[in-house]
Amino acid sequence: MKLLPLFIPFMLFSQSLVAQDLNQHHWKDRLLLVLTDELDSDRTKQQIDFFEKAKAEYAERKLKVYLISPKTFSLLNNSKTGASTVFSEYASQGKDFEILLIGLDGGIKLRQNDPIQNAKLFAIIDGMPMRRTELRSRGKK
Repeated sequence: MKLLPLFIPFMLFSQSLVAQDLNQHHWKDRLLLVLTDELDSDRTKQQIDFFEKAKAEYAERKLKVYLISPKTFSLLNNSKTGASTVFSEYASQGKDFEILLIGLDGGIKLRQNDPIQNAKLFAIIDGMPMRRTELRSRGKK
């Protein structure tokens, strides 16, 4: 019981770290935020399925996918989970499902209320100036 007072501040601190986790991606990763009221909704499952079918293409584009609900926050294919303020910061009021694409610069590049198919997502990303520079430096375009 003596450890409980020491454990509570750690829990609060770790939750705060999860909430701030998106800042670590600035200028390193593009983000696809899947904001949903229901983790088991058809649209959420469909978006996760799109990701599962193209993991290599997502990785090649430095694209990380976060699944975010009012009570959970997780990076797909990672064990991080926990409560977050990210949902309230990014979700549009009255929307039960939303996709946000955030660029390397931290700016919102796309916001839509339906799952985004990989071809459309990749076309948007591949058209971004920084992505075109990445491709040129690798000799791909």
